[in-house]
Amino acid sequence: MWVDVDPPRELKPLWSRRAAEALGVLEACAGAPAEALGLIFPGVEELLRILRHTGHVRRCYLPGYEALWVPSSVPLPTVESYPCRLALGWAICRAVQAGLRVSRGHIRFSDGKVFRVVCYPGMAGSGKLLVVSTTGEQPRDLTGAWLFTTLAALQARAFTEALAANRAGAGSLQALL
Repeated sequence: MWVDVDPPRELKPLWSRRAAEALGVLEACAGAPAEALGLIFPGVEELLRILRHTGHVRRCYLPGYEALWVPSSVPLPTVESYPCRLALGWAICRAVQAGLRVSRGHIRFSDGKVFRVVCYPGMAGSGKLLVVSTTGEQPRDLTGAWLFTTLAALQARAFTEALAANRAGAGSLQALL
């Protein structure tokens, strides 16, 4: 099994402001499915067409999963990393939809706290983490303040609702938002 990826294209100028904004979100999460990106950008199909035509994104597909739109500026997903890239894309898009600030794998809440977005199983770490589980299992080996949710919850519910039912060790969720 392998990840099917669009062939690379020559990078062309990007003249659409909305397409550039969509590219910024994709770069913050290293790729996202069209449905997640569509939560923030109505008419996302046209924006993705522009980005694909200008060589700024590549469509990636792994059987059994949603297609990922990955910026040309980041490494392509592998079979092993694909579920995590999908989960991180949903998390970042839901955070942007909720009005939070995002930057390359980090979410800044309205109280100023910054959480690094990580995937479980897979990536781990310490500090302020927002853990997105692709299996539904909650990790037990994390230390420090962290929030927990699942890919399924992010696909079905708004960001705050997906986190509210799965809070762990981070104190009051309302204080963050």
